[in-house]
Amino acid sequence: MSTEPAYEGRPGQDEHKVAFFVNDEHIVVYTASLTVREVLDAAGYDVGTHELAKRSEDGAEVVYADPDEAVPLVDQLRLHTRPRVYHIKVNGRARTTETNPLTYDDVVKLSELPPPTEIIEYLVTFSDAVKPPDGDLVEGESVEIKDGTYFIVTPSNRS
Repeated sequence: MSTEPAYEGRPGQDEHKVAFFVNDEHIVVYTASLTVREVLDAAGYDVGTHELAKRSEDGAEVVYADPDEAVPLVDQLRLHTRPRVYHIKVNGRARTTETNPLTYDDVVKLSELPPPTEIIEYLVTFSDAVKPPDGDLVEGESVEIKDGTYFIVTPSNRS
């Protein structure tokens, strides 16, 4: 299936037609570059849940991490997606997750503390998140994270 997104440089404006692939889906555009966000959108992926990458000539994976980074497009370029991985800290320990947003239960599991009981519950505080940027997380709530979001999980007695 060929997709022609409505980006600047349509036929007649810019004759730079480029056909490239994302996960084997053929995409045609009329511009020499798009942002990572635009490429993912054209291929039907969400920039919040997926990253864009390609294989270099030496076989190494090159990841386009910044959604606003320009991707130079050439004919027959082969790109692929992968789940977005977030690098966060929980109680000072580095953790990675593909889940976003994170729920209270997700964060407690990432803390590697024993599960809550009838006697013990956890106070979860966070900072440097997206929405909301900081605060407390309680059971049933979630927070939209980004790389560097920091969580503190502390046990407390249920009252």
